[in-house]
Amino acid sequence: MSSKSSTSDRFTLLERASIALRDEVCEERIQFILVEAAQAISGTQFAALIVEDHSQPEQSIALVGERALRLAATQQTTTEQEQWLQSLFRHNDTLAALFKQATCICMTERKDDKLRQFLRDLTVKQENHSSPQSTSLPLDVLNTQIPVRSLLGVSLLESTQAVLGYLFVGAASSHQFLPEERALLISLAAQASMALERTQVARKYNLYMSQLPFTIEELASNASLQNLFDEVPSGILILAGYDARIIIANRAASSTIGTSWYYQQPLQEAIENSKAQFLDRDNRPLSFEQLSTVRALRTGESLHGVQEIIHLANGLDYAITINATVLTNDHWLKQLIQCTYNLDKEERLVIVAHQNASIFAEAEYAKEEFIVTAAHELRSPLAVLRGCAQMLITKSGHAKGKALTEWQTEALQSIQSSTVYMSEIVDKLLDLSSLQANHLKIHLEPCDLVAIARRVVNNMQQTTDQHHFVLSTVANEMVVVADMNRLEQVLINIINNALKFSPQGGDINVSITAHQEAKADDTAIISIQDHGIGIPKQQQQRIFQRFQRADNAQDISGIGLALYLCRALIHLQKGQIWFTSQEGQGTTFYISLPLEQVEQVEQVEHEQDRL
Repeated sequence: MSSKSSTSDRFTLLERASIALRDEVCEERIQFILVEAAQAISGTQFAALIVEDHSQPEQSIALVGERALRLAATQQTTTEQEQWLQSLFRHNDTLAALFKQATCICMTERKDDKLRQFLRDLTVKQENHSSPQSTSLPLDVLNTQIPVRSLLGVSLLESTQAVLGYLFVGAASSHQFLPEERALLISLAAQASMALERTQVARKYNLYMSQLPFTIEELASNASLQNLFDEVPSGILILAGYDARIIIANRAASSTIGTSWYYQQPLQEAIENSKAQFLDRDNRPLSFEQLSTVRALRTGESLHGVQEIIHLANGLDYAITINATVLTNDHWLKQLIQCTYNLDKEERLVIVAHQNASIFAEAEYAKEEFIVTAAHELRSPLAVLRGCAQMLITKSGHAKGKALTEWQTEALQSIQSSTVYMSEIVDKLLDLSSLQANHLKIHLEPCDLVAIARRVVNNMQQTTDQHHFVLSTVANEMVVVADMNRLEQVLINIINNALKFSPQGGDINVSITAHQEAKADDTAIISIQDHGIGIPKQQQQRIFQRFQRADNAQDISGIGLALYLCRALIHLQKGQIWFTSQEGQGTTFYISLPLEQVEQVEQVEHEQDRL
């Protein structure tokens, strides 16, 4: 990817890398994903990763403290560049020392700086308690014969702030590193750190198990398993049953909730004893049943990346990121725990890992700030391009200027359609940012679903000759409680997908029905059916996630945000969205919304008044 890659492309690459890192368990694959994504996101010539050497420390390139380092992964580096990168640590203690003071170091070829003055300034900052998060260093003071002219380094940190390694991107030519590039790479490095730390825990556990002098059955009479988890720096809980009984809680987990625990103690009792309070990311109190850990146990669905805040009795607050994984019956860890503690084999087990989220907060904030700023900056030039293209086409068509040739008209139409597409991406990025910041405003009011659907269908029919829309409804009017503009946005996105993913044309069936339930409010259901390429079965569970696209849709335009936004917008309107699909035969999306009721309208108005 070139250095001129678009903002949306870079953000898409970061999100895809994040998903790959989250699911990967192989350390070598994590390292490769990291350097490949870093090189693509930065648009530089190469990327390289230096990490702690576990296998052959005697052959390492350098020692930082008690840790041996090696060049673990590279992307498009030359032999000379690899040798030079290794020499930075082997022969220059200064660089390793600098990384202890800053998360990100940018090194460029500048002749007017002196390393001594730079270090003096850095010392002054430390004495003033202003620890830098990002700093710059002239390359020429490190080595006069170098095959690199631009270099950006980001440190990979454990949850304990210990250094896992160093990520570098650079080029043999001059490259200006923008603030947003630094922010994206810091975010990428933070997520890779979590993945690498996870593999280290697994490696230590496998090594530990291979050296056990007794069998699994004998392990039940030992505290060895508890001791093993106590060595993990992140909080680890293993809970069993509907009442979330504590089977194992390591030292870090006990420290986080501020209390000790006993075997088979209900989690709710431990929390009550600690007098700790759990809040969501918006500082709203969470009941015991709303805790992500308890939800995973009771629903059987694993939860990843959930953010919660713990308010301790001593007044301290901790923001934590929680991953709660439901262990299946054939999972080796569940079998081990059941055998060790003689648990019921039918009882559900969840392993919960939580980390202090504050170390990633700054990188996440910088990423969100970059998205919003970039999207706003793109809006104005896109509007100018779109307006100018439309003006030229219109004036030429009305004989108010020199007639355009056929290729000129096609070029202007292409510019116009491209700016429309880019504007849609910008709007989606802004909606995404507003959703994540909980700033998206929803104005619920009674509106006619049939009228909205008919208007959207008529407008979309004007955009295609290959497709034919068929609208059917059980009533001429069906009033739901929704945000009319946001509902129309959802229908446009779903129908636009139906058009894109049925490139051979055909019928698009839009149907509106009512559904009555004895124990729930009546709902209206609208379905949109196409006969296109469908969604592969193995990818259907992720299709509502950010930047997710099916494998059979890679050649069709889009960035994978539409369905994520659709689901979020429908949920904010108290509705539901789901789909059925068969690859090669088509997809049907369903949206349910509450029908208007007097009590419901009054409640909506009351909620809006409180907002």
